Amino acid sequence: MPVESGAADSPGIQGEGPSQAMRFFTPDLYARLQGPGPSAMDAADAEWERAETAYAQHIRSIRPGLPDSVCELLDETRLHDAEVLWMGRSLPFFGILLRLDVPPHATLLLNYFLLAPPRLDTSALPPEHRTAGMQWLYDEVDSAGSRTAGFQHTILFSNGWELQLQAGEVHRVTLDTVYTPAEVSVTA
Repeated sequence: MPVESGAADSPGIQGEGPSQAMRFFTPDLYARLQGPGPSAMDAADAEWERAETAYAQHIRSIRPGLPDSVCELLDETRLHDAEVLWMGRSLPFFGILLRLDVPPHATLLLNYFLLAPPRLDTSALPPEHRTAGMQWLYDEVDSAGSRTAGFQHTILFSNGWELQLQAGEVHRVTLDTVYTPAEVSVTA
């Protein structure tokens, strides 16, 4: 598998070939949604709707075994189309800094307490469906088998990466912007 410099070749991130970590909102299904022709897109749309229903059912079935922090993330945060500003780790932690797409476009830090090394597939999407920037497309949460095994969070990004994290907890921190290189915001 081709590995992005500074990503899967870094200590603590396992690079791998194409995986099937996403079970419902698969990279293949996403690519078919982008395809040419109305009949192909209609078929993919119908399959996407079935995937949404199946995933909602799946979450209901595993919810009692998920950490409270994961349930709060599922209930209170819309991550789709968030801009990925940064990802990094200091084991056993893995952090993702996002600028949310929904107003007020808050900056959000997700901090995972890892129970296993992260897994990264840098070629989950075909090249023609990858973007230069990185946005959060879709994600799936799954039980890792038991409370002590934690949960699995698999995320598909617009640049073609699929990240799989096995963690015991995830903490959300919403950050107020004080300064960015593009603008200055002063709060009282």
